[in-house]
Amino acid sequence: MIEKKRIQLDEVTLMRTILAVIIVFMHSFTCYQGAWTKPEGCIDIPAYKWIARIAFAFTLETFVFISGYLFAFQSITLNKSDGWKVIINKLKRLILPGIIFSSAYFFIFYEYKGAGNFLYNIVNGCGRLWFLPMLFWCFVGAVILQKIKIGDGWKLLFLLLIIRMAV
Repeated sequence: MIEKKRIQLDEVTLMRTILAVIIVFMHSFTCYQGAWTKPEGCIDIPAYKWIARIAFAFTLETFVFISGYLFAFQSITLNKSDGWKVIINKLKRLILPGIIFSSAYFFIFYEYKGAGNFLYNIVNGCGRLWFLPMLFWCFVGAVILQKIKIGDGWKLLFLLLIIRMAV
């Protein structure tokens, strides 16, 4: 049984590695899709636009799905479900690096318009770092859902309502 668990995690490691490479491609070709300003003198190549679109279509969602899978694997299979420890660990691994790198990103690329603007950008993940607080709050939500003593059907309905309100 231990060997089967290891195989599942090896597959996840391989998937994360492949996704990281695809995300590098996506960011490399994003200017051809129109999301970023194209450098001067760049030739417009339609294939690059499609590479960016295809890579953008599934990578972030898959990373979030893998994070949820690993969280569930640790909680259910390995019985590591102490909610407060998870939240503190995620603060250290997601929010602290997010604050550090968002601050650097802010002072390099943004104009300082007061403390409120600075804090807003740092808390929400400045620039391309928005996914760190997003992932943190997904973990917080998962811990809260684990602690709530209602049926899984009600939890699913609750999540669907939250999704509907966000759209």
